[in-house]
Amino acid sequence: MISFLKKEDDQGGGFMGKGDIIFLLVIVSLVGGFWFYSKTVKQKCTVKFAECAKVWDAKDYVAAERCYEEARGLSYLPDSLDSLLYQRTEIMDGITESEENLWMQVDSAMIRQDSAKASKLLANLPKFYFLDSSKVQRLQAWQMTVKIPTGASVTTP
Repeated sequence: MISFLKKEDDQGGGFMGKGDIIFLLVIVSLVGGFWFYSKTVKQKCTVKFAECAKVWDAKDYVAAERCYEEARGLSYLPDSLDSLLYQRTEIMDGITESEENLWMQVDSAMIRQDSAKASKLLANLPKFYFLDSSKVQRLQAWQMTVKIPTGASVTTP
């Protein structure tokens, strides 16, 4: 029983007994433990997103995709960082989709032996981030075999 609620036959004593002190220590420990846990979790989140931003700014999108996928699993994710994560994931999905579309268009043109369309598509190949390396090599080989119109610049990734 809490000591400041005196029993009728209690003769004296201080304001707090041993039970009260133990109870307060448990409460303080719980509050302090929760504070330390939340501080640690928030710090991990901040460090992870700083690491991901560094990789993103270096335009290493494959590593950034891996980093943001790991960040998605963090236990603390505030709304601002969640929206950043969503936005950058959408950008990477768009890059992947555009690379696949280019591949399919060039592959289709080469199958149909439409050298005019293939030469237009192969004239300025972008840098590929997510496209399979065998597909990139085929695109580069096709670029060498197709006659590219004069005036078009040829760039290789």
